[in-house]
Amino acid sequence: MNTTAHSIRILYAFPESLPLPHARGIQIAHTLASLLDEDCSVSLAYVSEDPEQDPLSFYGLHPKRSLDLIPLSRHGTGLFHFLPIQSNRFFNKQLTALINTNNEQFETPDVIMTRHFKTAYALLKLHPEIPLVYEAHEVFAQSTRPENRSKHTQMERYVLQHATRVIAISEALANALSNYHGVYRQYDILRSGTKLPDSIPTKTWGNCAKEIIYSGSLHEWKGVEDLISAVQWLPGHRVTIVGGSEDQIAYLQKLVPKEGGEVVFMPYKTHLEIQALLMRACIAVLPNRSNSISAWTSPLKLFEYMGAGCAIVATDLPSIQEILSPEDTLLVPSNDPQALAKAIQTFTAKPQFADSTGQHLRKIAKGFSWEMHGQRLTNILREASLR
Repeated sequence: MNTTAHSIRILYAFPESLPLPHARGIQIAHTLASLLDEDCSVSLAYVSEDPEQDPLSFYGLHPKRSLDLIPLSRHGTGLFHFLPIQSNRFFNKQLTALINTNNEQFETPDVIMTRHFKTAYALLKLHPEIPLVYEAHEVFAQSTRPENRSKHTQMERYVLQHATRVIAISEALANALSNYHGVYRQYDILRSGTKLPDSIPTKTWGNCAKEIIYSGSLHEWKGVEDLISAVQWLPGHRVTIVGGSEDQIAYLQKLVPKEGGEVVFMPYKTHLEIQALLMRACIAVLPNRSNSISAWTSPLKLFEYMGAGCAIVATDLPSIQEILSPEDTLLVPSNDPQALAKAIQTFTAKPQFADSTGQHLRKIAKGFSWEMHGQRLTNILREASLR
């Protein structure tokens, strides 16, 4: 087996469709592009809804090396193909059968990478001879339905025990995995990343009270309701909330205080459109509430806020403190709308302070670029392939 990064053959297994209008789609696309830019040979086994669509160019990515696409299905084969059933089991079965062929159309990879524990489990069971790197984004067994918890706990624990390397997106997640499963192994910590803008963002800091943004999903644990509540203490301010479904937006619109600042809702935007909005925004808010998911997360939006040179108001959670300290930006207690409002006012009352904070965060973001991410990940995958 070749030992250089240039010749390493990586199979990335993703039992979902791509592109996706979610943060994980962005993360995966940039991860793949960064590996290709490191001159790795990468094959993507995924679910393709449109074989003509390039899953990377959708995100504006054009790496120097081509991605080998392996479209698979979540439908059954044979008689099962006509049933309206979709399952990762069908995908995993097709994937393992493909690996068994090992012919000119498909060469056995040096290493397999996946972020889906069920796919990792199936591959470890059927192909333990191939090194596997599992990228953990949560303690899945802890958040699954009660009737599935015992089975999923056993499967996830098996993956943690037998994967060649396990990547965790935060130290908090690595600790949570260890404590929940009793698997105390070495975890590689590899956080999310960002694409640094080609040019320095141009922002109207003197009008920063009107250029406040939140972008992302609108799930309860994201804390958007707290941001909306904070607007009652922010007269003369405008907060733009980007993302979510029509139903979610309709629900949140009812929560906007009758007095205070203005709230503008924008429905789902493409990643490129969001990047353009962040380039203009002055203050970006990350109001995550304190629960298990927030404790583990490595928020993609945080790095994108930083890369766009925004001053950031974020909740003071362990996963956030791994990246930023109170010396870097303004951190506030979670679940505290009034504290959010006070921190935002601290920036808007002193635009020069907000400007300097944004410039400082943009410098920090250089250490979390997708290029840096690709270099670190390539080293992990290379070392795994040499086991």
